[in-house]
Amino acid sequence: MLRSIEIRTGSGSYEVRVGRDLLKEVPAYLRELQPGARAFIVGDTHTRRFVKQLARFLIKAGVETRMAAIIAGERSKNLNTVRQLYSACARAGLDRKAVIIAVGGGVVGDVAGFVAATYLRGLRLIQVPTTVVGLVDSSIGGKTGVDLKEGKNLVGVFHQPSLVMCDLNLLEGLPRREFNSGLAEMIKYGLIADEALFSELEKRLLHESVALDSEVVARCAQIKAEVVCADERETLGVRAILNYGHTIGHAIETVAGYGKLLHGEAIAIGMVAAGMLSHDRLQFPGRDVKRIHDVLAAAGLPVKLPRTLQTPVAMKKLIKTMFLDKKTQGGKLRFVLLEKIGKARTGQEVSPDEVAKVLKRLF
Repeated sequence: MLRSIEIRTGSGSYEVRVGRDLLKEVPAYLRELQPGARAFIVGDTHTRRFVKQLARFLIKAGVETRMAAIIAGERSKNLNTVRQLYSACARAGLDRKAVIIAVGGGVVGDVAGFVAATYLRGLRLIQVPTTVVGLVDSSIGGKTGVDLKEGKNLVGVFHQPSLVMCDLNLLEGLPRREFNSGLAEMIKYGLIADEALFSELEKRLLHESVALDSEVVARCAQIKAEVVCADERETLGVRAILNYGHTIGHAIETVAGYGKLLHGEAIAIGMVAAGMLSHDRLQFPGRDVKRIHDVLAAAGLPVKLPRTLQTPVAMKKLIKTMFLDKKTQGGKLRFVLLEKIGKARTGQEVSPDEVAKVLKRLF
């Protein structure tokens, strides 16, 4: 079943399409968005076959097409990769009518999106996600950027895509670990905004039935869309709700070393920790902390800190890294915590000592 979600922001509107066999429709949408435009497809070493397939569709439709690939994984999400893509754009002779098409997961989408936002002061962008996290989260909302060694996503810009094409067929062959990583973001949406969605995912995962359909993917995309429309540039505090589990999760990714843990794996640990903090600070029921733990474990995600981070030195690094998080204000750690499943509260100040105590419970 084809689902369409419209996102309206201050900088424009665009469509998120969810279904199957959508890749072949990209040329028609490209011609409609930007008649006569060149296409510049950015993929990675894992998405080459989809890039080539899309390139064939575009060339057959008469669209001048160039391709570039980055090395798959978080370690490519840096300014050096961006420079390489700038050079590729220049060699391809892109002009301001060109459209960059990101074919890949969150890393490809973030990096290609950043290039689209900044090359020639801004080009149109089409997102074609090929991972679960790409489908339901990172391709929607216009966040682009790269990591520094000091922390994740510290350099970036908001640049909304012109189209997001979520073709569920592109998930076929996705490694199980990557698939599970994306489930973390889907579970997050249920926790922060939709108790029914959480219960549905819980039922599927506990019964080992994790097949994704357009309905559940579209529901996640709809939640993301509603938040983005209300707070496009994260200036009103509304969009911060999407960061449940991310303050600790991003710190875990950074201190463990980019690529050691997938994004969703680190966020899963962060969500368990945030559930514990919610219990301590907002009287979030203990039984629901256990439900969070159990559903993430059933999704094949880690729910404990890696052994390498269970040392005094690593714990200090985790806390220090959290203070670089974008949600930190006035030198205070601020978390998204849960009142109940389906309802979150943003801007909750938590002390480093409280975080340290929770982290020790994750050993």
